[in-house]
Amino acid sequence: MLGRQVNWQSGNSTGEQMRRYLGHVTWAMLMRKECLCRVSAAYRFVSWSGARRCQLWPAVRREIKWTSSILPLLYADTRRQWWVTLYASDSSGGDSGGNGGFGVCVRDTS
Repeated sequence: MLGRQVNWQSGNSTGEQMRRYLGHVTWAMLMRKECLCRVSAAYRFVSWSGARRCQLWPAVRREIKWTSSILPLLYADTRRQWWVTLYASDSSGGDSGGNGGFGVCVRDTS
């Protein structure tokens, strides 16, 4: 199961444990990026709780239930014809001083 570190029975987690879970879920959701909007409270929980073990917020529990429900539906047909233009992006959250950034690369692969 994804992100086994989060204790769903007791309903508590550290922000670091939730971050690992979200990493798994986000990777799966990259197939259908429109689903990424379903984990906003969970990301806020990660920022707020940090290394402390805290009770999961009702909104976070709801998001976990939603994501668990839609994970089997996230797929992509890799046999479809590919675009010849490749896009890649990445970002860094930075530190407490706000030092972060993002980048986007585009390349024609034909």
